[in-house]
Amino acid sequence: MAFLEGMHIFRSLTRGKTFQKELKKANIQKETGTLALVETKNVKSPQIEYASVSKELTSTELKYVLELRRILNEIILPIESQSLSQEAVGICTCVKTLIQFHGLLYSEMMTAKSPVLLLLKYLQVFRDVYQMYTINLAGVFEIEKAASPYTIGGNRLLIPLQHLMRYPMHLSRICKLLQKHSWLEKNLYLFVQALDGFKQLCMFIDEERGRDEGNHLLKDLCKDEGIALDIPRHIRFKGLIVVAKPYLYEFNACVFCDDGLIVWTKLLDETEMMSISVEQCLYVSQISLSVVIVTLSSNGQLFKRHLALHTLAASVFQKWYQQRSKPNNPESTTSC
Repeated sequence: MAFLEGMHIFRSLTRGKTFQKELKKANIQKETGTLALVETKNVKSPQIEYASVSKELTSTELKYVLELRRILNEIILPIESQSLSQEAVGICTCVKTLIQFHGLLYSEMMTAKSPVLLLLKYLQVFRDVYQMYTINLAGVFEIEKAASPYTIGGNRLLIPLQHLMRYPMHLSRICKLLQKHSWLEKNLYLFVQALDGFKQLCMFIDEERGRDEGNHLLKDLCKDEGIALDIPRHIRFKGLIVVAKPYLYEFNACVFCDDGLIVWTKLLDETEMMSISVEQCLYVSQISLSVVIVTLSSNGQLFKRHLALHTLAASVFQKWYQQRSKPNNPESTTSC
């Protein structure tokens, strides 16, 4: 009897441990199953992700159209009766044109299957208008002066160019998604074409803005030096220079353009420069202790400037001259 009672107790204890193990195992499976379910929910399917990016593109377009209308009502219309320059009138005309075409684009986006193909449809119109907007950028500053100071906060007239820069970001996301899942859209080539088109447009605008800002700076620095600002040029370097020892010059900074125009300057503070000499770079060479820059002044004088090796300014001068000296470079056949 005692033996049977002992077996009964032993079986009870064993069943309890087994039950506890099974219960623990079930809890673990339950927990991991829940986590796996959460992870699955967080991973978007290609269709959902594609729809999300397309929706984001459409909603961004709506915000832009509304902002364009506010710019028209609060800034453009109140000053139209004033006497404005040709550039300022061009900006006003561009804003009205952008409202018209972006309004049409948004209304079509609401019903179209793919907003990207609509962007490709409007690309040529946008190319013309945004290029004209960029060319007339000088009118932005005039309009800001003429408009009420309460409506001009935050450079609102530059919003069109900022919005244009967003298109390549959206289109790049969509193209990457379609390259992974080509079954989402049949005409992948058209999507890539739209991306390339807006990239080129943004690149043009970025270069034109850089040229416009550079022209303003050169106009302030050169003043009566007889520098032609209508020559296409872009600033390649603007900042401090390190003169090679034992040479001493009265300037400590420079502005160097891609066509070889150099304005040696004195840096008064972090933002303001004073022009010392305006020259044209003819030749760049490296000797043991410095980079030698041979220049020609507006008076016909030749100068040799010595910059310290392994500095940013010296490397920019050398790289420019190496590129210009290449046989296949069309600029190498022309004089500096």
